[in-house]
Amino acid sequence: MSNETRRDFLRKAPERIAGATVAVGLPSLFAGIFGPPLWEKIQNDYNAESLDEESLHLKAEIIQRWGLKDIYINPNEVPESLGKYELTPVQSKFIEREALRGLKKYLAVYPPNFFREHVETITLAHIPPRGGQVQPRGFVASLQSKDIAIDLMSFFRSHAAVLGAVVPYRTTHHELGHLLVGLDEATLQKWVTLHPKAGYFWFLHVPRSDREKETPLGFADAYGQSNPFEDMATVYERMIMNPKELQELITERGDTVLQSKVEFIQKRLAEHDSRIDAEFWNALGLHEVDEAWWDNRIRRQANH
Repeated sequence: MSNETRRDFLRKAPERIAGATVAVGLPSLFAGIFGPPLWEKIQNDYNAESLDEESLHLKAEIIQRWGLKDIYINPNEVPESLGKYELTPVQSKFIEREALRGLKKYLAVYPPNFFREHVETITLAHIPPRGGQVQPRGFVASLQSKDIAIDLMSFFRSHAAVLGAVVPYRTTHHELGHLLVGLDEATLQKWVTLHPKAGYFWFLHVPRSDREKETPLGFADAYGQSNPFEDMATVYERMIMNPKELQELITERGDTVLQSKVEFIQKRLAEHDSRIDAEFWNALGLHEVDEAWWDNRIRRQANH
């Protein structure tokens, strides 16, 4: 690795990725300790050319498998609907690669081509706070769009970035939930009838710190009290992240309202894709669903 490449990496990488900066700064020591194979991997991880090559491959793979129109890591190229948010370009090729790895891992629970009709683009970037507002972790561009943005900056100053946790897992499914459950007026009206005594704040967002407080009956998360759309997304994210735990919560509290919301979302997803069925939900509850699970299921069904 040249001195110029080393300086470039140290300038662009997150401050607290200590292991990375030490690895780049002390090549001979690390090579001696870890041996040639591991040292070669460390060098490759911080080589701009190899990072670019892997990122391009990952991006193409994700787009093709799940039917996206595009993924934007460089916010200078984002759709006009997202451009108004003045997203900050990602400055580290290492972070770009890790973000794409994380995204691919999280999308693995969805079947091939699942997003083709409902999600067009995903942007991975820093979302700066606006007008003194609390910084969002993600957003949908507009009620009419099929574009979402996911914030990475909160993970930039953390060792989690080195471990491949650059993309926030919860936010990824939350924003997808907005698009997959629906942002249209008809969906809104149907959802409201499920919980007539919800007491929404109606577009005054409940502070995310309230997520740690006891969740009211009928909600999967206190943040869902903000408005019906956030309610849908918080139920959805918990269904995808841990459906078994959510079902246990419903049973423990005898929460028939929350159960009706879960069933509403299950029906909506099945309308999008018939493969989102009981077999899927059972396997998801056991944390078995990934790309290989879907590939095996598709092969099995093709042979019948």
